[in-house]
Amino acid sequence: MEVVFRSSQSAEVNTLFQRTYNVNNNVVYVPIRHHSPACSFHVQKIVELYKPDAILIEGPIDCNPLIPHIVSAESEAPICIYCSYDDKADVLEKGESGKYRAYYPFLDYSPELVALREGSARNIPVSFIDLPYKEYLYVTKNEEERGKYDEQYFRHSQYVRMLSERTGCRSFHEFWEKYFELQGFHMTSEEFIQQLFDYCYYTRADYTREMLIEDGCMAREIHMAKEIEKARKAYDKVLVITGGFHVKGLLELEGEKKKLSKSPLSATYAKTYLMPYSFLESDQTRGYESGMPAPAFYQHIWENRDKAAAEQFMIRVARQLKTEGISIADEIEAARMIRELALLRGKMQPGLYELMDAVHSAFVKGEISSADKPLMLLQKSLQGTKRGKLSKEADVPPLVHDFRASVRSFRLPARSTVPHETILDIYKKERHQRLSQFFHCLAFLEVPFCEKLRGPNLARKQNINLMRETWKYRFSAQVESALIDLSVYGGTVMEAAQEVLRAKLYKAKGRAGEVALLLMEAYLSGLFSDFAMYIPLMDEAIQEDGDFVSMAECAYYLSQIEKTNQQAESARSKALSLFSVLDSGEPGIIAEKLIDLYTLQPADQQFIEALELYLQKEKRESQVEGAVFGLLTSLAKRTVDDVIQVAEGYFYGSGDMQKQAPLFLNGLFAGAKDIFLYNESLLGGMSHVLQELDEETFLQVLPHLRLLFSQFTPLEVDTIARQIARLYDTTEEVVKEEVISEAVLKYAMQLDQKAREILMRRGLEDGE
Repeated sequence: MEVVFRSSQSAEVNTLFQRTYNVNNNVVYVPIRHHSPACSFHVQKIVELYKPDAILIEGPIDCNPLIPHIVSAESEAPICIYCSYDDKADVLEKGESGKYRAYYPFLDYSPELVALREGSARNIPVSFIDLPYKEYLYVTKNEEERGKYDEQYFRHSQYVRMLSERTGCRSFHEFWEKYFELQGFHMTSEEFIQQLFDYCYYTRADYTREMLIEDGCMAREIHMAKEIEKARKAYDKVLVITGGFHVKGLLELEGEKKKLSKSPLSATYAKTYLMPYSFLESDQTRGYESGMPAPAFYQHIWENRDKAAAEQFMIRVARQLKTEGISIADEIEAARMIRELALLRGKMQPGLYELMDAVHSAFVKGEISSADKPLMLLQKSLQGTKRGKLSKEADVPPLVHDFRASVRSFRLPARSTVPHETILDIYKKERHQRLSQFFHCLAFLEVPFCEKLRGPNLARKQNINLMRETWKYRFSAQVESALIDLSVYGGTVMEAAQEVLRAKLYKAKGRAGEVALLLMEAYLSGLFSDFAMYIPLMDEAIQEDGDFVSMAECAYYLSQIEKTNQQAESARSKALSLFSVLDSGEPGIIAEKLIDLYTLQPADQQFIEALELYLQKEKRESQVEGAVFGLLTSLAKRTVDDVIQVAEGYFYGSGDMQKQAPLFLNGLFAGAKDIFLYNESLLGGMSHVLQELDEETFLQVLPHLRLLFSQFTPLEVDTIARQIARLYDTTEEVVKEEVISEAVLKYAMQLDQKAREILMRRGLEDGE
């Protein structure tokens, strides 16, 4: 490692290090990486050795009131500080009020949490010293950097890439594990801190002063330096726990005048809370920028600090794969590989990457794929399922209190984690209607408390005739986490939903179908009693949108909302105008939307004229043409003979026309299914097509044929079977599919399962 860090600047680095870590100094700096077990180990040792009078920790200074709850014996990691800011004055982003949020997670092996707990156990004052979240938002010039923290400095530099390449590591994470996590527990604190300081010093060399100003780093360091200066005057021995990247900057600011202009952002709209967190949310591979990969793996290392962590996790996975053909011999081979890979790579002990490589090699039979069961089980094992909890005294946002009050008012067992079901008579009982709106509102907000199992689904046009809804609900830690996350939008469930609705409507501006769907969801959620406030927005979307499908969806969704008849008719009228000149789009979707418009108002003259105009177009889609003829026949504007004449053009035309026949019939029957049931000419024509098609072409049209006949009920299938029997001069029983007995079906399923097991053992089947 010394060779890796050696450079012409080594003398300067050593001088700065003496100012960083010297237990005789008034201030001792401990550079860390967030969520590093090795860093946490040395934080513990240094607190015991240095015995500071105060501990200062990188973290939003306005979150200091939360510290007693963080270190409470009732709180269990992972937990998280949640910060939000509602930019009502449009200071940060002109044109639209922004709602910003950030998360500061703590795991058992996070150095910051270890420092907080050590301070609490030893009665040492502890405090956060970083900028408040709202101030950080203000000083960050580059909006893309908001919400990213010190991890980007650790990983995103030329120096880091050079280190990874020179040391033979595939990534920054493997480099970090090799030189810090695996070695850290066997080094003195001075050796470890020097190594980490050297690494951070050279990493910082890739960043100019302008870059540090632009992403808010400089302002944060000025704020922390001022807090350190205050503590230096008040205490004899001050321990500073901060991201390693910042230590050089803090040292350079010692003794200098530090000016930091205050932002105009109001503290009234800044909120901070604690919330439960989980290993899943903490996992760097799941998108948490500052996280460590495999949180359960590093939790095990933190708790046990043994050299066999990789082998133990391998055995966990192997035990779950016994039924998949993983043998004791495979385990032995994987264990051997874990140890020998570590030796080959010059690592002090096996780590995460030796574990993953060994499982890939010894347990995966056949081609490596992300769907392979061993890899999936390994990923789940490394990730873990642990979830934290808060002390009862920890404050929660008004939104959570409102949710709890609403649940109590409906007499629901909210704290029970056992799933419950309730049936709501939404059209007869007012209380059931209000509870339905509450459930719909939570679903709209994506709060994982409830799920509709059965009932009318207006958005998908399913089960619309049903009069009752069946909901499943249960409480979980994710419910309150989601509510805390949403608290930036309002103090009650209704307020939050209205704010989310406004934000979504703004994003959907000009797309009439999306706007109407959002308004229908809001209607079902009881979010507005007066539609008038949304009329200008809806009128604007209808006027701007020029897409037929979007406009047809708009007409349908608005038709489901009370007091929107005028807007629904306006959208329908524009949709028909767009259809008459339509020259592109997905035929199946266009046919479906056309039928939706028919169901809204069947006998409308504009509808008939739009259909006639489409038939006058030179270029027509077969499926859409079929739907048009079906609808015109239903409206008595075309005869069955007219339809048969057009159909025969497909049946007896060129090869390309015959390929389009199933599509034409698909649209035709969607518009007028009865035509097929009682007309042998269409059956005869379809029979001719099937006889004429070669095998390759038949396979191409087969999916369309299956879709065509899936529209019929069993009774209608019997009717068609009788006509086919007459067509081929045979009996109905011959053309009907023979019913398979239960015994035969069971035997076939057993054979299928046995075949799958054989394929899986040979690595030819993924088991999913």
